[in-house]
Amino acid sequence: MEKYDSFLRDLTLRLKALGAKVKGNSYYFLEAGNWGVLNIQKSRSSTSEVVSFTFNLAVSLTDLTFFLVHQKRTVKPGLRDWHWQNRIGTYLPEQKDKWWTITEQTDEHELCDEIYRAIVDLAMPQIKMRCARGYLQ
Repeated sequence: MEKYDSFLRDLTLRLKALGAKVKGNSYYFLEAGNWGVLNIQKSRSSTSEVVSFTFNLAVSLTDLTFFLVHQKRTVKPGLRDWHWQNRIGTYLPEQKDKWWTITEQTDEHELCDEIYRAIVDLAMPQIKMRCARGYLQ
């Protein structure tokens, strides 16, 4: 869907400006030597007319990954290397799983503004705190 692609381009530009490295549907942030990850998960029920998605937050502690699988500390972690993860909805005011939907009627730039604010104000502080302190609670 063109609107979803436009939304992703807009979000990617904004997150790259914050220092994100992009690989597939994931945005990586190196914080205090550890990796923070924002991963976009599309719903299996998404179609070419309606796309639903959410964000997974994750942290990979590089020392732990190095110790467990001898992976270089500079390598971006894969899904199996996430030591903490949660969904963005946990940190939204409703405190429940949140899925956004894009249709032909969606203003993708307005939606991008909303999601970007949630990422910057709510998700990134959770990721940065866990990366900086090197623990996962």
